[in-house]
This record gives sequence, C-alpha cells and structure tokens, in this order.
Amino acid sequence: MSAYTVPTLTTLAQPQAELGEQSVRILVDMIEGRGGNRHVQVDTAPRSGGSVRRLDA
Repeated sequence: MSAYTVPTLTTLAQPQAELGEQSVRILVDMIEGRGGNRHVQVDTAPRSGGSVRRLDA
C-alpha cells in the first residue's frame, strides 16, 4: 500500500514466509497442547521511501 501514497512511505519489510511458518508452528503447538502463546522476533529491513529524508546537523 505504501507504494500508492505520495510521497511513498518508508516502511519495514518483514519476511512473510518466515512469519507464516512461525505462526503455523505456534498454532499447532497450542492445538496439540505442547505450548502456549509466545512472541517471536524476526529480522526486518528498512524499505526507503520519500516520507523520510536525512537531516544534516
């Protein structure tokens, strides 16, 4: 969606496949009684857009 705004938004790209895999693992563990709700951190990468620019000091 950020590609359709003016200026384009600076966002964080998230690894969608990894997020999906982790979600399924957590869900299956909960269904099978092996674990409960938990937080998972994944690596993100900035995706530059026009909404942020460098400020010179």
